[in-house]
Amino acid sequence: MTRLLPVLAALAVCTVGPRAAAATPEDYSLDADAWNGVGYLLATAAEAKVALEPVDVLDLGRLRPGGVLVWLAPPPDLPVDALLSFVRDGGYLIMADDTGAADPLFEALGLERRPGPPSSHDTWYQSADGIPLLTPQREHFLFFNVEQVAANYPSALRGAGDVVLGFDDSDEALIVERRLGQGAVLAIADPSMFLNEMLRRFYGNKQLAANALRLYCDAPDCRARLLGPHTRVTGTYRSGVGRLGRLPMVIDEAVALLNGLLGAIDRRLARQPLNDLLAWTALLLLALVVASRLRARRTPPAAPPLGVQALVSSPVRQEAMGLVLGRGDADFAEPSRVLLDEAARLAELPAIAALSSEQAATSPPASDEAHRADETARNALLRIHREADSLLQSSPTLVSAERFLRLLADVGTVSRYVEQRAHANPRGPRRPADGR
Repeated sequence: MTRLLPVLAALAVCTVGPRAAAATPEDYSLDADAWNGVGYLLATAAEAKVALEPVDVLDLGRLRPGGVLVWLAPPPDLPVDALLSFVRDGGYLIMADDTGAADPLFEALGLERRPGPPSSHDTWYQSADGIPLLTPQREHFLFFNVEQVAANYPSALRGAGDVVLGFDDSDEALIVERRLGQGAVLAIADPSMFLNEMLRRFYGNKQLAANALRLYCDAPDCRARLLGPHTRVTGTYRSGVGRLGRLPMVIDEAVALLNGLLGAIDRRLARQPLNDLLAWTALLLLALVVASRLRARRTPPAAPPLGVQALVSSPVRQEAMGLVLGRGDADFAEPSRVLLDEAARLAELPAIAALSSEQAATSPPASDEAHRADETARNALLRIHREADSLLQSSPTLVSAERFLRLLADVGTVSRYVEQRAHANPRGPRRPADGR
């Protein structure tokens, strides 16, 4: 049974039960008010912009690379082989245990869990045994906005892997990360540090929990599944679904992204050179997005400091979306110059020449719709002129994918305006009558 946290100040120290007893129905329940529930962890996840889904039944057959499992105080008889295959294929597992149920998994990862308190540790909450206070000693994503973490009667880990948070004894750790294949396991020697009481009493625990939930996330809309001591396991994991890593998933995401970005651009831009330019740009963006998403080790989007507005996005996610990817990996200056050449050609047409004249700016519009069309095209022309001034300056200018797509949309607006005017005046401008 999970040990009780000593209540602060005016409250008495609670008694504790046996270390390795099975979890009771109340332990790790979704109740946000019970001291030993995890309802407040769900609230913390929502605050950190993470969709944390509680799972009563885990179907191994539905696991896919890229998924994130958070398992607190797992039951005995874990499906070790299936979980390891899932991780090798590109899955991520956060496993927190101090009773021994996860020992077979830890041992398969080259880790040894030592029961009981750490052999050597100097800082304890209220100078009492049971609640060691740990201060991060290194830079790590988990420690964003974290100054101190409190464990609740933890075990200790030692052996293989990257020690993320250790006790004073350099051989013993509370948190270890183990990379395996294309995925990773974050092993934690204390699941109860994520209980309601611990998250509410210790801000560092709350922020650490938020960071952990975003550690293996590569999108602003992070998703993870929460499992506990009462989660049942069914199905069979299909080993090898991630033989190509996340490539199929990445390609699907990249194609969907490109469809979204280019869908708003006029599909009637079929004339040369825009036809070839669109095709080559789409292929280039697809290649850039896929290359970015297949990096071996990504820096995940940071969890926001809890209690303040969440970060909208991160440079890594923006890069993965291909919007500001061009800053480091691609320069769209040359395609932009091709667009400017097309814009210059359009500007010589009578419809655009008339739109740019002083007389057109002061003459009353034929209708509200025509006026809106004139203003939209005129504003697009102004933005194109500003881009031309920037791109044609003497010093080199780096053009990002986002900037290029804006220019492409503006040129499309002007081209569409020309076509609309041509349909409105099918015979073109007429020569004034000479009176004969």
